[in-house]
Amino acid sequence: MNPFLNAIKIVTFVTLLFSSCKKDGLLLENNSRDGFTGEWAVNETNSIFDNDSRNYLIEITENPNYGERIKLFNLYKLGYARSVFANISAIESNTVTIPSQIHGFNTIEGFGILSKNEIDFTYYVHDGNEIDTVIAHLKR
Repeated sequence: MNPFLNAIKIVTFVTLLFSSCKKDGLLLENNSRDGFTGEWAVNETNSIFDNDSRNYLIEITENPNYGERIKLFNLYKLGYARSVFANISAIESNTVTIPSQIHGFNTIEGFGILSKNEIDFTYYVHDGNEIDTVIAHLKR
């Protein structure tokens, strides 16, 4: 595997490991997916696109086959026909990890943190040539 992708995974893990243990007032009592599901407006910057800002919508739904998994439709503007899945942390129910997965010619992975009605994602898209670092801010 590419050493750069390994470094990204290590940085992601360490970042999540040392993130604040303080609760942000988000109550996810019955189903930790509820805070994530719905339609979100995305504002993101990408390293490949000269850090230009892109705005679009995504839909996050529950994955009925897995208890702590959600599906993100149209992430990275891949279209609503494709979804990226993310796993909700068992320790911090406001944190999700996008495990490495292939969509078309792109490998996508990253993480996100939910705070009230906003989600901040950092994820990486590797097309085989370049790795696009994406910083996305989602709002309801």
